[in-house]
Amino acid sequence: MATRGLRLSTSTSRPFGSYTGAVDTYMTIEIMQGGSSFRWKRGPKLSVHGTTAGCDTASASPDCWSTAITIYADQINDLVDGVYVSFASASGWTHGDVFYIAAKAGTHHELSDGVMAVFGSKSGYAGPAAQGPGASTGDVWTIDVLHATPARGPLNGNTELTVEGSGFLPSGNLTCKLYDERTQLSQILTAQYDGPGRLRCVTGDHPADVLSDPEFYGLGQSGLSVGGLYTGDHTGDEYQGLNAASFEIVVESDTTFKWRENAGRATSGDSAFTTGVSFTTDWQDLADGVKVKFDAVDGYTATDSWIFNAVHITKGLHPTVEIGTIRPGVMKKVFVSNDGGITWSKEGTGLTTYLFSDIYASPEGDDSAGDGTAGNPYATLQRAIYAANGEPRAGFLYDSATTGEQWRGKPGVGLGAHINRDSIVAYDGHYFGSGNVGLYPLGKVVEVRSATSGGSVIDCRNSRMGAVHANSDKMMPGGAAATLGHIGLSGFVMDGCDQGEIGITYGSAAFGRKWG
Repeated sequence: MATRGLRLSTSTSRPFGSYTGAVDTYMTIEIMQGGSSFRWKRGPKLSVHGTTAGCDTASASPDCWSTAITIYADQINDLVDGVYVSFASASGWTHGDVFYIAAKAGTHHELSDGVMAVFGSKSGYAGPAAQGPGASTGDVWTIDVLHATPARGPLNGNTELTVEGSGFLPSGNLTCKLYDERTQLSQILTAQYDGPGRLRCVTGDHPADVLSDPEFYGLGQSGLSVGGLYTGDHTGDEYQGLNAASFEIVVESDTTFKWRENAGRATSGDSAFTTGVSFTTDWQDLADGVKVKFDAVDGYTATDSWIFNAVHITKGLHPTVEIGTIRPGVMKKVFVSNDGGITWSKEGTGLTTYLFSDIYASPEGDDSAGDGTAGNPYATLQRAIYAANGEPRAGFLYDSATTGEQWRGKPGVGLGAHINRDSIVAYDGHYFGSGNVGLYPLGKVVEVRSATSGGSVIDCRNSRMGAVHANSDKMMPGGAAATLGHIGLSGFVMDGCDQGEIGITYGSAAFGRKWG
């Protein structure tokens, strides 16, 4: 039978069934003298009304203990209201041990309060807002400052995400979901239960948001939202690296519009209009994964138009999508499910968001006022490294919610498989002086790449240190020496630098191979 609606606090005794009761409850199971039998009852072990052995357990009374039931390995014992329990072993039980089965009315266990705050790995990341990415001035929580790191990780994923809230249950159905309305992509992640108020999950990779905001030309209603994920492939045409595709929308009448992709391009798609499309406030599919949504269904003027573009982003080519936004980063809302996605926690505040974004640096950036997003980069490579994810490791670290012990999962192979690795994108320009040479990994696993291959120069000339990397690592400036850390560089032109120091690994035995 299914186990929907049930929770048990141990894996050595298991609940089964679908609870059919009309109200939420839980059952208490107690091991009897000698450890070879158990008894059960509704509600807590102790009651202000006392207990009565062997009374009618089918009643709703919390005072009725069952008679003793012999424990047999893997035998399914029928309790009440569709709830069953079995034990993994017939021996090894201790008199007085107590287990609880939580049962929810209905077919699943719905979170009551859900997600309160979401944190990333420890780092020096400031976040786009003081209260966390996307937070408003009212979204301020009293939180543990040791964990108060805004949740952010690179687009290629593998970032440990910590979620704090309430009502989390220890089962294989505990799940995280990351979702945003713009890309409309849901990322479903298996969660690690650390306690009823804390869980962790590791992000997967996420496509970049490569769509620009629409430019409006006209006099009427201008409200138009662009969304979806561009999936087209026009890498063979002359627009590679600039606009992978252009989209044009034109108002036909007060009720309809027409649209086309790649107008006037000789080698990259149809230029004919799709006509007679009705205005709606719902998302509408255009082409190549791109969607649009209008703010209203009327108020438009014939011949008014919008134009927007999709761009190519690769490791060797990274044009700006839209200045002043987090794009190509994507801000996702975080939800939790106890029942494998049948129901999800309610939408939270600005502190319940996760930012998929690489960290950005630019010679025109600002180490003090910048936040490392594409539209507000840092000025130096070292500041970007400081903001990168901390606590890298080869495998997931599990915490036992009952014993407090920790153990590691199966390690990945190579630096690219590390949890809490990070990526830094250096916009094209000239990087020199303090903060750009003699770099410290700070115990982190970081790939630093030029936005376009050959477009960024690291200049070690006239520097007190002629190497890109320092000859030792420090966990923090002025802090203790570290044995771990890696900075991998790609796409840069080196001027006057010690080539032997490029891509150096500290603690190489722990990290395996370097990035290719």
